Formats: sequence, structure tokens, C-alpha cells
Amino acid sequence: MLKRYLRELYGEKYTYVCEEMFEGIMDAIFGIISNNDYDKITDGMPIYAGFTVYKLNRYDDMYEILAPDFSDNDPTTAFKTDLTESFLVEYRQAALVSGLGITGKPFYSTENVLIEEGALEADEVIMTRVPTVDGSRWQIVKVGGSDDALSYLPDFYEIPACRLVKNYSWAADVLALPDNYSVRFRKGEIKKIYSDSKKKLYG
Repeated sequence: MLKRYLRELYGEKYTYVCEEMFEGIMDAIFGIISNNDYDKITDGMPIYAGFTVYKLNRYDDMYEILAPDFSDNDPTTAFKTDLTESFLVEYRQAALVSGLGITGKPFYSTENVLIEEGALEADEVIMTRVPTVDGSRWQIVKVGGSDDALSYLPDFYEIPACRLVKNYSWAADVLALPDNYSVRFRKGEIKKIYSDSKKKLYG
């Protein structure tokens, strides 16, 4: 059942909407908010919690916690009151890493994913989390390519990870895997998962 809740923190009121079964997740989000000094909690403040970057919206005498609207063409700027969809993404990501018996590493919804042209429409792709100077990023490439490997220079583009949720949830579900992990998909279904040491963990 979808419900609106009200909590208090530092004497301020906070309201949010989610399915009743997920309400316990808010304990972690309020833990993140409470790590900020009182005077640093302001209107529009982002809350980085797992995959999702939530936002505080001040109105009347309280804050409302908003989640990205993954159905919008630009979820980095479009927000909604119902947090349930974000919680479902978090749940699927957590279930995957837990099932593998590993510790996940958050990849925020606002971070960019590097994608080979045509990869999201291809039958088979490989996703790899590649370390960078300032952290890591995911890249998605097609399996195979040109018969002439020397002449095959693929084009890439970037999109924020939150845009994968709308039409390519299979890609969003693996984003909490650690650096140097890779996943092979066929038609949106996970076929193999490899660890950072190239050990096959699944498939």
C-alpha cells in the first residue's frame, strides 16, 4: 500500500511517499541526512543513497524527499514524490551482490555510463566497471563487431545511469558490482558474471 509518512530530525519535519513494505529503507536515508550539520541541510540538497540521488524539497514548514522520475527523458532534473521505484532498483542491485556473496560498490544514478553505438539494441553485450583516475565508470560494448578487427573503431556516447532504468533495467540492475567486474548479457538476460580476477561467478 502506498502511504505518506512524516518523521522529525533536528526539530525539522520530513515527509515522503513509498510502498509500506519499503518504509524501513528510510532509516538508512535519514542516517545519511543526519550526518550533515543542521545548517547544511537546505532546500534542493542532494542525498546520495546507494544508486539513487534523492533531493530535498522545502515547502511550508517541512522538507519533502523526492526521487528521480525514471520515466522522464531526463531523470537528472525530473523528480517525483513516490520513492518506490528507486527502492526497487536498490533492492534488485542489493539482491544481485548478496547472491554472489560480495560487497557492492555504489554507482550513482547521475554518473555517466559509456556506451558503444548500437550496444543497447544488440543481442549480446558486455558491461565492465573500469577504474578511472577519480573513481570508476561502467562501459557497455557489443559482443563481436566488424570481421575486420583492425578497421573496427566503435563510436561511443555517454548517458547518466538513471536513463538506463526506463528502457534497459537489465543494465541498471548490475551497477552496484565492484570495479573490474564484468557481465555478459544476451537479450537482456545475464549469462555470465566475472570477478575482478576474471573468475566466473555465475553462468
